[in-house]
Amino acid sequence: MSEEIRLTGTQAPVLLASRSGAVCTENRVIGNKIIFKGKTDVELLLQTADGAVERKTESFPFSQILEARGAGESGSSSVQLEISEFSCVQPLDDPFRLLVEAEVLAMGQVRERETATLLTDLYSTTHHTQLEKRTLRLSAPCEWNVFPQTLRDLLETGDVVRSVCDSRFELGHILHTQEEDTLTLTAQGIISVLYLDENRQPRCVKKDIEITTRASAPAGSGIFYRCICPGELFAAPCAGGIEVRLSLEFHTLCCAFRTFDLVCQVSVGEARSSDTLRPSVILRLPEAGESLWDIAKACGTTKERIMQANELSGEDIPRQKMLLIPSAR
Repeated sequence: MSEEIRLTGTQAPVLLASRSGAVCTENRVIGNKIIFKGKTDVELLLQTADGAVERKTESFPFSQILEARGAGESGSSSVQLEISEFSCVQPLDDPFRLLVEAEVLAMGQVRERETATLLTDLYSTTHHTQLEKRTLRLSAPCEWNVFPQTLRDLLETGDVVRSVCDSRFELGHILHTQEEDTLTLTAQGIISVLYLDENRQPRCVKKDIEITTRASAPAGSGIFYRCICPGELFAAPCAGGIEVRLSLEFHTLCCAFRTFDLVCQVSVGEARSSDTLRPSVILRLPEAGESLWDIAKACGTTKERIMQANELSGEDIPRQKMLLIPSAR
């Protein structure tokens, strides 16, 4: 996107710094596309002729389309925007004019809730079968927690701070270590503050910071985490430099894992022995842990026929009782 900002006044201010951010304001799925609207905010830091520093914000709305092949309109969508490239230039021949160019990267996601039946076993009442299975590992969310943390620090400047013009926190890597059932998360970032010294000259001070929190992580579970900065960075002049205060939130999601051996392919083998060579009904004492499905598969019949022959209302097997197992027709 390319935009132009016009400055007002009798004398053009000097552009000290600029930055940009983008946010999605509305999105929906239509057909195989995500239609979304957003806006790009451009924040300017300007110094007037008398040396005062003022902030100015301009917003530029836009709309765009993302391809979402295979998506259905019943799904819910979300769109995240990032500024990948940004520049703001004040031409020398026209200082009241600012030329803004930005490249916005959009990432869309569509979520749909579906019910799936996992096939873990298969058999035939007329033929022997050979199954090929594959192990599938699934995770189920079980616990979501938020851990707020507050940082208070001093940025030493070495000179007298007259006023703070602008402050910013950039979140970097999130490091993690785990010992037994405890997960330690450490957020790394950079605090940058632009200020005016006693001579009204703009200066900048930066500091690398780390904020740590601890969360429970049960053995065998999976932990997904992220860190956000829900508020603004507070910065104010104080003795020795600039006092800064910052709030962060660590979000953790604990998931339990389960594995299933799923049928991925089946081949039909030899036919089972004919009914003329097998008794029409046999007696069987269920073994410990054996299910109705296991018995039906082993005897080449169906669960429904066993339930009907033994007048069972459900699949619960009466223990220490002989079952009538009829052959499949």
